[in-house]
Amino acid sequence: MSSKEVIKRRSITLQEKLDIIKAHESKSLREISKDFNVHPSTICKIIKEKDKFLSLPSTKFNLKKKRIRVQDEDLRETEDKLKNWIDINTGYNIPLSQQIIQAKALDIYAKIREERQEEALSQEKPFAASNGWFSGFVERKGLHNIKVKGEAGSADKEAAQQFIPELSKIIQDGKYPPSCIFNADETGLCFKKMPSRSFIAKEERSLPGPKAAKDRVTILFGGNADGTLKLMPLLIHKYQNPRAMKNCSKEALPVIYRWQRRAWMTGVIFTDWFKNHFKPEVEKFCHDRDIPFKILLLLDNAPCHPKEICGMFPEISVVFFPPNTTSLIQPMDQGAISNFKAYYLRNTFSLAIMAIDASTDKDEDKATAMRQFWRQFSILDVIQVTAISWQDVTETAMSGVWNRLLKTENDAAHEVQTDISSEIAKMGQYFDPGINEADVRNLLASHNVPLNDEDIDELCQIEKEEGKVSEDPAEDSKPFPRSAAIREQLLRIEREIDKLMLLDLDFERSVPMNKKFKEHLDVYHSTI
Repeated sequence: MSSKEVIKRRSITLQEKLDIIKAHESKSLREISKDFNVHPSTICKIIKEKDKFLSLPSTKFNLKKKRIRVQDEDLRETEDKLKNWIDINTGYNIPLSQQIIQAKALDIYAKIREERQEEALSQEKPFAASNGWFSGFVERKGLHNIKVKGEAGSADKEAAQQFIPELSKIIQDGKYPPSCIFNADETGLCFKKMPSRSFIAKEERSLPGPKAAKDRVTILFGGNADGTLKLMPLLIHKYQNPRAMKNCSKEALPVIYRWQRRAWMTGVIFTDWFKNHFKPEVEKFCHDRDIPFKILLLLDNAPCHPKEICGMFPEISVVFFPPNTTSLIQPMDQGAISNFKAYYLRNTFSLAIMAIDASTDKDEDKATAMRQFWRQFSILDVIQVTAISWQDVTETAMSGVWNRLLKTENDAAHEVQTDISSEIAKMGQYFDPGINEADVRNLLASHNVPLNDEDIDELCQIEKEEGKVSEDPAEDSKPFPRSAAIREQLLRIEREIDKLMLLDLDFERSVPMNKKFKEHLDVYHSTI
């Protein structure tokens, strides 16, 4: 056996490599080899790659690990962009599933490599967005509570089926009547979006810069299981003080108005709603009905629904749905929100038609009048139409959306939306013959489609330009002129009242009625 000492091959920790690099500043390779019991060739390799080891942040890697894995720059950039895409989509309450996220990761990665003129085949193991990668990505980016509200095909049907009997037992044990069982959920609303084949949509697609059709608000809707109470909507806009609301009291609005830079729900806003709006509203409801103040609130597992609200009030029990079951059993997602969006579009079209009919320029064509209406359609108009459209959702429809969860028999919620799509298409044809029923259905479904790269880029660009400004910077933010439309409607009402007077021969009834109507209408006459 040779007298020369044999150095056995072994793995070296990151900390040892850093110590070897530091020792090389004052010691020879032979001395370092003896001190660390490492072959000189290994030391040479470590010294050659010292820039890589020294650039690693010590807080990010476990220094006791013997092997480290450093992401390539393309993958790191892919994950950063993907995280931003997820944040914005989930902020707008747009459903994302693991499959959608993995597909988006592949798309982003391919575009990055294409821009750098790199080929995926140049890698020993091409990026495949595997399930293992997804698990690591979720951990690296801190997305443990990511709100994944996949479509029915990717939803957790087994968890949904298991939850239904569990909820039934909670209801029975707590003796909750249907009027005291509530659900609330958020939705995104593109409040200036038009059917894709309308002339306004085509026109806007050809214009440079941010698109008005991508302006969004987030709205929280809620109600109880028998449909007897629809909660006041909470609307989140991106400006604290929109110019269109300059002379309006936010407390007097028919919605709860809140603002957030990206117009999405946060834990702070939700907690404030729960404490200062939900509790007082349901407590008053119970008092007015002379029923015990004992409420069950059902929520989905969204990051913006803090678990801290559980137990905040002894009278309110909060139960969370299992992850990824929203599309299957959450009541507001079973028709209430989609019905609201259908009514919102119908009522918006109705306002547009009135504005076009009341145009003072008789030579102005419908297309020009529609452009003018849409340009001046402000957040105040959105709030008013939201309140009216939420009122239009019937009590029968509100109770019908609990079918799957409480095993009731009421399909009215789904029938309402089907009927109204045809009505909306006919109204849309008044100012744009190209609109049909299929366009309306696609538009109503598009509010919860994940944002594409162009959408994300525009939102980020707008955010950079706006910074943290809470004032609405829009130059043309005045509400559309309604005076002419109001006057025309007043005349129609007065004509109908006069006709009723002629038909009703009971003068003791008709004369006082006519007088009261005219007194109420005078309020409008004096202000326009």
